[in-house]
Amino acid sequence: MPRWLDRVEAKLSRLRSEAEVDWVVLAQLDGSVAAASPGTERIDVPSLAALAAGSLTASGELMRLAGEARPPRHMVHRGQKRSVVVRAVGRDRLLLIGFNPSRRAGLIGALAERAADELEALGSPPSTMTPTDVAPDADIGPAVSDALDRMLGSGEAPG
Repeated sequence: MPRWLDRVEAKLSRLRSEAEVDWVVLAQLDGSVAAASPGTERIDVPSLAALAAGSLTASGELMRLAGEARPPRHMVHRGQKRSVVVRAVGRDRLLLIGFNPSRRAGLIGALAERAADELEALGSPPSTMTPTDVAPDADIGPAVSDALDRMLGSGEAPG
């Protein structure tokens, strides 16, 4: 029987091919990376995952405060050079998809929804996994801090 990670990587590869996107990442809500497709070599994937998790969580809280009963399960961040779809997978994982902004985000979102359902059906990684069964976890604290500093400035008073 294929390992959990092999099945996840096969789903990510199929999504990347069908949606014709640049890369796909499956991450935990804590920002740790479970699996990443080719195409992510030049991306700070742990920071991307942590920021996406924070973004979806913050949007959920914003919508709760606005009176919505259910948090969002899908977000699209549009950029000039790259866009990113963030899709919840179950209660504890995220699917991140990077693509050229000229592509139709609606189609990519629909394919992401199907992939999220398939990934959720695979369940969580087994508790008996060995280090070779999962992508290595990185200490994302410094990476998140650096990313936030770049986005928001250093926070130091001018002076």
